[in-house]
Amino acid sequence: MSYLSYLTSQLHEKKEQLVRLRNSLSSLNALQGEFLQHQSSVTAPDLTPTTWQGTLAKAFSEIREDMLLSYKDLSHNQLDTAITTIEDKIASLRTEIQSLETSIANERARIEQEQRKER
Repeated sequence: MSYLSYLTSQLHEKKEQLVRLRNSLSSLNALQGEFLQHQSSVTAPDLTPTTWQGTLAKAFSEIREDMLLSYKDLSHNQLDTAITTIEDKIASLRTEIQSLETSIANERARIEQEQRKER
């Protein structure tokens, strides 16, 4: 395999990775939107002293609060971290793609120059 075909195959692979990462990023952003939209479901329905009271009601309310904290951590912190990681990898892949494109152009120029010398 020539160096040029190696570079071309690397470029193709990086572009495929970029497409997959962009699709993943889009999906994660949509999921985060759904999470945020449904956050109120964690504490629904409202429990008031007239609807439910006593030690079980208090324990249940505490569990709901813990669930809400976990839900917020997942929908904000964890998903934000995953999204940022993917965005960083996308930026890195773009840089790699640009570098590969430059290398391919340089290799093609080198090959053309060698062919001209042989003539």
